[in-house]
Amino acid sequence: MKTVIVGSKNPVKVNATRIAFESVFANESFTVEGLSAASGVNDQPFGEDETYQGALNRATNSQAKQPEADFWVGIESGIDDQLDTLEVFNWIVILSHEGLQGRAKSGSYLVPQTVSQLVKQGQELADACFKIFGDKTNKTEGGLVAYLTGGALDRTHFYVPAIQLALAAIIHPELYQSSTTEPQRRSA
Repeated sequence: MKTVIVGSKNPVKVNATRIAFESVFANESFTVEGLSAASGVNDQPFGEDETYQGALNRATNSQAKQPEADFWVGIESGIDDQLDTLEVFNWIVILSHEGLQGRAKSGSYLVPQTVSQLVKQGQELADACFKIFGDKTNKTEGGLVAYLTGGALDRTHFYVPAIQLALAAIIHPELYQSSTTEPQRRSA
């Protein structure tokens, strides 16, 4: 049985990771555990770079805390300007004990103007959502995406495809080679 460490105790992120690993590696068994791992970025990451860095830091810090695991996963949710509002997206970084790194960005969705205005005034997305919608957008459950889609898509299933895509470089390292023909390895 392989061990996967998620750099968050958020049950949504842990469950999404479990679903993704079990679907990609259908013939293997996994223990998936969450732990607190610092993102090293703002509580509300803004933009691609900061969000990606948060995911990378969570994966790297998870590895430092539990080096005996087989995989370490960093999931970071971020926001960015998009047209006249904000968009929400996630970066996923997966490190393997072989030294491989997989990464992928989720799809994105637009934030309602009322929420966007509060975020632009300095509130975290989760706090702004709570202020507007109450507990209907709890980030450890369905989240804003579930509220906006009438429950058709929740946070768990919003993360799963990006985690699966990040695993592509782990499954097929030969396809993700650098110009030196070595499999893509994470930098030290």
